[in-house]
Amino acid sequence: MKPARKGPDSIRQGIDIMRRHKLLVTAESTNLQKELRAYRWEQDKNGRNLNRPVDKDNHGIDAVRYVCLNLLTTSRSGSYFLA
Repeated sequence: MKPARKGPDSIRQGIDIMRRHKLLVTAESTNLQKELRAYRWEQDKNGRNLNRPVDKDNHGIDAVRYVCLNLLTTSRSGSYFLA
C-alpha cells in the first residue's frame, strides 16, 4: 500500500481523470457497480448541478479515484505502470 496524495479540489480532479479513461469493472465488483450507477452531483433548489459530488456511498469510487490521481497522472515508469 501507498498513501494517496490528496490536495485542494482532488475530488473533482480525480473524477475528471476517471472520465478520461475507460474503466473496466469486473462482474464480481458488484458494490463498485452499484456505487457507479448511483453516483450523483449536488443540486441547487432549482435542480441545477453544483459541480460537487454527493459524498455518500462512494468508498469504492474513492479508491478508484485515488488510483487515477496517483498513478494515471505520473510518469509511465516503475512498478505501477498502467497500459
